[in-house]
Amino acid sequence: MTFQIPTFRVDLKREVDLIEEVARLHGVDKIPATAPRGAIGTNGLISVHDEIAEARRDFEWAGLE
Repeated sequence: MTFQIPTFRVDLKREVDLIEEVARLHGVDKIPATAPRGAIGTNGLISVHDEIAEARRDFEWAGLE
């Protein structure tokens, strides 16, 4: 992908800055907490975290907070 950074966004200098901005705009809470492909080992807490986050979204959708 190719991106054009507006000249007034002097804080976006590196690729990681752009990734961080996209994540912030999309919603960091919408990004699943999964290990990168090829990661060694598994962490059971990650799947628990994803299940809790999904339940939280369902409750928010239902009007509960």
